[in-house]
This record gives sequence, C-alpha cells and structure tokens, in this order.
Amino acid sequence: MNLLGNRCQVPLRFGVHRLCLVTEKGGVLPVNRYRNRVVGVFLFRTIAVDCLLDSNVSCKMNEMVTDGPPRRRNLRFFVESDRLNTLPLPEDDRLPRIAAAIEAAMKAGETQEVGRASEEFLDTAADFFQVGRCDVRVLAARPLRVREYSTTELFGDYQPSNALIRVWTRTAVRKEITSFGTFLSTLCHEFCHHLDFQRFGFRDSWHTRGFYERTAVLYHHSKRTPRKALVWMPVRGQRWRIDWSRTNRARSF
Repeated sequence: MNLLGNRCQVPLRFGVHRLCLVTEKGGVLPVNRYRNRVVGVFLFRTIAVDCLLDSNVSCKMNEMVTDGPPRRRNLRFFVESDRLNTLPLPEDDRLPRIAAAIEAAMKAGETQEVGRASEEFLDTAADFFQVGRCDVRVLAARPLRVREYSTTELFGDYQPSNALIRVWTRTAVRKEITSFGTFLSTLCHEFCHHLDFQRFGFRDSWHTRGFYERTAVLYHHSKRTPRKALVWMPVRGQRWRIDWSRTNRARSF
C-alpha cells in the first residue's frame, strides 16, 4: 500500500479539519486533526484549486474527497447539500465582467485593485442571491504548514462568525503570483460556504458533492468557460472523490 503516492486533503468542515492520505485503493487514513472555527481550502502542496472545478487541470497525483456524513442531528442538512447541485445565475454578464477585471489586475500586479474587484465580485454575487454581504481580505503568500507526512498550503478560508473571506495571491514557497483560475475558484469556493449559511440555512458547510457542483456552476459562469459534469466514485467512510479520467471524457455544457 502506497501512502505517499496519492496524497489528499479531506475537505475542511466548520469545526473539525482533518488531514488524511488516500491509499491506492481509495481508503482514507487520518494523519492529524485539529479544531478551528474556520471553513477553508487547505490543500496539499501539489494540488491546484482549479482541480476542484476544472476537469482540464491534471490531478493525477491528487484526489478530492468529500466529507463523510455527520451525526444524525445534522444529517438532514448534509443530505440536502449533497443533492443541491446547481445555483441560479444572473442572465447578464455582471459576474464575468468583474472577474475579467480581477484577472487584468492580477496580470498587472495591482494587488490593491485585485482586492477592490474581489470585493465588488462578492458584493454583486451577494446582492443577486439576496444574502448579506461578506468582507474579503486579499493577502500575499499562502501560509505553509509542514508536518511529518504532508506539506500543506492555505488557499483561502471563510469565517462564518463574521462573514469574512480570506484569499491568498502568492505561492507559499516561491512567492509567485497564483494563477487567475486558482484565485477565482477559491473566491467562488469560499462564497459558496457563505451561501450555505446565509441562503440555505445549513447548520454547517460541508464539502459534499453538491457543494462542489454548486461551486463549479458559479466558477465557470464567472470565467465564461464550459462546465463538465463531475463524475464521482465512492471511497471508504461514505465519502466520494472525483474520477477525473471519466470526468475529462464527459460532455461539456
């Protein structure tokens, strides 16, 4: 059994974050656990956030695994999140237009403008979905954590207590500007956590199959790129992971 060839971050949940390794047969082995009241994208160093949303990105060395079902008290909300696989979208180009402004600012290296455009993007999305607005902080190099079995980077997070999104713009080691796709997908990912609490009224924000589908809908609409249906395969612990080889062969829509 190869423990190091297929590394994975089991997605974070509100309250409990779990670092795991995925075995060749799809088993999930816990490495460490810590508590923090933050929901975020905290991934092993070689995975790009685009992998969560874009089947054209290579993910051969990494897999994305959903959360397992919670205890009975929250199970109803978890199942609802898992089944809810789409979002309504604006009929105009308000979000793609602002996303293009974020991309232009990133290419120009104008960090302050990236922050301003990101705030406009989130405000516009919140107004469309008729939820309270959230604050955003656009920060520099990603935090890096090195442990015995893993090296992890924090791409972004969401704090439900004060509706604050944080997104990092530079890689942890080389301090290079992250790609626009990675930045935008992180922004969409964290905003979907905001929707879970503010629009859907979930008690928690789990990384379910439906959560990733909803994030993909928002991401591809904002980036003006075609979306492919995500193909899922079961793994241990009542979890699911994206089968990228089959997803890449799926139709775009």
